[in-house]
Amino acid sequence: MTSRTYWLNEKACRKAVLGRGHDTGQKLDYQDFRLGFRKIARCTNERTMIATIIPPNFHAENFQSIKVYQDGNRLVSPEVICYLCAVLNSLTLDYLLRLRVTANVNFFYVYQLPVPRLTAADSAFWSNRANGRRS
Repeated sequence: MTSRTYWLNEKACRKAVLGRGHDTGQKLDYQDFRLGFRKIARCTNERTMIATIIPPNFHAENFQSIKVYQDGNRLVSPEVICYLCAVLNSLTLDYLLRLRVTANVNFFYVYQLPVPRLTAADSAFWSNRANGRRS
C-alpha cells in the first residue's frame, strides 16, 4: 500500500462540495482557516466541547466546522472565528453543553448555547489579541 492511497483529487472534491452548483473558481470553505469542533463526545469526558481553528484542508466527518464562504462571499471574519473559538472552549459553555449532550456534539446543541454577540469594540479587542497586540 502506498502513501498515495490517502491523497484526494482536488477537482473531484470541489465537484463533490459544489454538488450541482457551477464551479466558477469561487473560494470554498476548505481553502481557508475555519472554526471546528469535535463531534464525538460524552458527558462523562473531562471536556465536552473541544473547538479549534483548522488550517485550509478537507476534514473527516467526525469533525464539525462552520461555513465560512457561500457563493464565494465570506460569511465570517477571522476575528469572529477567534472569538467563537475562545468562547466555545470556555468552561461556562462547556458546562452548559455537558447538560445537553449524551453522545455527539452537533450544531443542534451548539445553536442553543448562549454565546454573547460581538460588538465593533469587541471585534477590535479580539483582533488585537489574535494578532498578539495588547491594546
